Amino acid sequence: MLNLPEISTDLAFELRCVRRSPVARPGGPVCQEGGVPLRVMAPSREATEALHHTAWVTYSVALLCVLGFAYAQLSRIEADTVIDAGLESAEQYFTQHPYLQPPSILELRIPREQSDAMAEKYEANRRRRHSIRVPAGIRAREQAEIDRMLEASVAQLQSLPERRWGVRADQPAPWSFATHVFFHSTGMHLLIGLFLVVFIGYFLEGLWGSAIQLGVVLAATLGAAGLFVSQNASLSDPYIGTLGLAAGFSGAFAIRFGGRRRDVPYYFVLVSSIALLALPAWFGFEWSIPRGPFSDVDGLGHGNPTSWALLGGFVAGGFVSCGLTLFGIGSGVERDEANAQFRRSQTDRRYERALQEHALGNVDEAFNILISVLRRDPENIDACIAFWSVANDLGRPGAASKSILRVIRDQIQRRDMAAAVRYWLELVACGLAADAESSLSIRMATLLRSEGHEETAMQALRNALAGADGANLMTIATRVAHEAADLEPQLARDAIWKALGSHELGLEDRQDMESLLSVIQPLLDPDDHPEPASSPLDAQDDSLEPEAAVSAADLLSPGEAEAELGQTDRQPAAIECTDTQPRAIEFDDSSRGLESIVAIPTEFDAEGLMIELEGGKKKRIRFDRIEAVAVAAIDGLGDRPVIVIDLILNWMSLTDELLRVIRLRGDRFDPRRMMEGDTDPLQAMRAFIVHLVEKTDATPLPDLQSVRGMPFASFSNLLSYHRDILMVELEDDKTC
Repeated sequence: MLNLPEISTDLAFELRCVRRSPVARPGGPVCQEGGVPLRVMAPSREATEALHHTAWVTYSVALLCVLGFAYAQLSRIEADTVIDAGLESAEQYFTQHPYLQPPSILELRIPREQSDAMAEKYEANRRRRHSIRVPAGIRAREQAEIDRMLEASVAQLQSLPERRWGVRADQPAPWSFATHVFFHSTGMHLLIGLFLVVFIGYFLEGLWGSAIQLGVVLAATLGAAGLFVSQNASLSDPYIGTLGLAAGFSGAFAIRFGGRRRDVPYYFVLVSSIALLALPAWFGFEWSIPRGPFSDVDGLGHGNPTSWALLGGFVAGGFVSCGLTLFGIGSGVERDEANAQFRRSQTDRRYERALQEHALGNVDEAFNILISVLRRDPENIDACIAFWSVANDLGRPGAASKSILRVIRDQIQRRDMAAAVRYWLELVACGLAADAESSLSIRMATLLRSEGHEETAMQALRNALAGADGANLMTIATRVAHEAADLEPQLARDAIWKALGSHELGLEDRQDMESLLSVIQPLLDPDDHPEPASSPLDAQDDSLEPEAAVSAADLLSPGEAEAELGQTDRQPAAIECTDTQPRAIEFDDSSRGLESIVAIPTEFDAEGLMIELEGGKKKRIRFDRIEAVAVAAIDGLGDRPVIVIDLILNWMSLTDELLRVIRLRGDRFDPRRMMEGDTDPLQAMRAFIVHLVEKTDATPLPDLQSVRGMPFASFSNLLSYHRDILMVELEDDKTC
């Protein structure tokens, strides 16, 4: 038995072997220390610090303030030209007519004291010259003229973002109580405000999270704007900026961290707030005055209306912080964090105990402890790796397959692809790779190929295709087809047929699959993929080229077909259902049998319809060989009714002959490829059928209107369709 110091030494060495190799099992990799082999259990992560919430709300406010400032500056550049032109014209006009009443906006060029002095000087000169006063009518016209000169400037001034979104005490807009915070008068005004907001907000939001921080932001913003409006009711200049919000953060910080001064730079925050908020506003520094452009600096600075905004924000922030403390809300957040930290520490201790038990040879005990650890924390990757190791030692790797799959996904997210491949190979060695979901199997196939494990990669693709079903069938099948195309054409072909059999496959993807099928088909060994034995095209001369025309003498001669198929009677075999790829459909009937092959139409040419058979072989069906065209919508062939188009080659023959049919399923081809100009799939299908009937001059079944889809005849199952339309009586009630 090892004593405790020896156990600690082993554990310390195990921790130093973090992630050097896959999980060790008997015969597996080991680390050496002083010539003594030691088992590498699992990597141990460093203990984390106390949780600190990311300050998303604070950072978002700062970003919006920067964007708002940039937007305001761009708007001001455009407005300055118009405003300056109007002011210049009005200034010249007023200089010539100083007895007029200067509009308030003209004070931006001619201060009130200067305009009063000009008026007094004009009146003194008039008296000295004994001139008469300007008549009232003329004065009114001249006053209207100077007002007209400034109309454009006034309109442009009022359209500036700071005036539209800032808080005006004389005419407060409801939305401005919240929007004023995103606009600033100068760059210094912006920098000082954002420095305090981000610096203090980082501590506050890091402590109690984004939800509470958002409440503090709203309270401080509304408090600052509300007190500003209530104490400056006649002020028309807008209040803007984050200084009121920063004051609110200062108040919340002072209350919340009053008992934890050693945990944060408490006094530095308070001193910075006083130095950057209270004193500049009190002394009227221009950069500290939250005002819109062309505002009266003196009226806002020394009058201290902004001090009310700072006071309102500070009181609101402190009030919210007191409320959180009183009701235990903030404490609850901290308590949750403390509980989470405690649970992690408990998990770490149990994990270390499992390592100790495993080192002592108590594998069963380590197994049970790790199960308990993973129930508490399923995402504990270290515990997952250790559980995989212990389960293998017990000969029960299947119990830990989900854990090692979680590890593999974690390694991929961390971009440690080599480790992911090593763990996957261990999973394959235990015969558990099929437990992985299809998407992970495809991802691993790519990594395995890059590491030179091509056979294992192909097996992963087979597992992915076998496990694909439902909504992900089409996506998985197309991905497998592309991955396997150059290494295993047979697997790629199977995946392509599965994809083509999905009615959810779009036009571009269907074209892609068909193109890929034409590429991989020459790679397949024809001996490994014989044509379906019961194909109505088997009677053809095999020496024909893939796209050679099928002549009337070669196609479906009854004597040749029977001789080729080796039939002594005309009893077709039972139906074999499949949901993977088109197969020949055979029916059992005591009188007239049915022999059909499912094909995919590819294009029309001058002589017939080109079709593609299973295996990729292409044939031409001459128009004059098609005696009837039957069309119907049939339930039971897919998730929704499928349009079936049967090209009947011997409709007019004796009833004791097999009815030979080439079947086109509407869910396995896109008619829009052959009928240009039709973007709607259903309209394209109707056009395809009409064109086919017109070219072949065949008998439409059950009638022309139904064949044209106006509407399509519908049947609840394939058996009813065979009986009512093709007049084939079947004893077997199976459908495909």
